[in-house]
Amino acid sequence: MMRIGVDVGGTFTDFCLIGGDGRVQLAKTPTTHYDLSVGFMKGLRQLARAQGNDLGSLLGQVESIRYSTTVGTNALLERTGPKLGLITTAGFEDTIFIGRARAWADGGSVEANRDLARIVKPAPLISP
Repeated sequence: MMRIGVDVGGTFTDFCLIGGDGRVQLAKTPTTHYDLSVGFMKGLRQLARAQGNDLGSLLGQVESIRYSTTVGTNALLERTGPKLGLITTAGFEDTIFIGRARAWADGGSVEANRDLARIVKPAPLISP
C-alpha cells in the first residue's frame, strides 16, 4: 500500500508519495487560495501520472493521505483571516488575557518571560 503526505503552504502545495517498496515520489503545485482543493487534486493527478496510473487507480492503492497546512496559521499570524470570537464563562472574560499571572508570551525569551511584571504581550487575536 502507498501513503501520501500533503503540506499546503502559502505559496506551494507539496506532495510526497511513499510506495509499498519504500520508493518516494514528490510533486509540487501552486497553492490555490481561492479553492485549496484545486491545487490538492492537481498534485494528486501529478503523482498518479508519475506512477503511470490514473487518479482512481492511484487512490485505490493508497492506505492513507495525511494533510497539513500553514494557511490557517499564517492567517492568524498576519491577522488576515475572518473576524474571530471567543465564548467564555461570565465573570472570567479577563482570565484569557491575564493568564492567572502564569501565561508566558510566545516568542519572548525565557528571561523576559520570567519578569512577568514587565512583560509586554502582543495584541490579542480576539479583542476583549
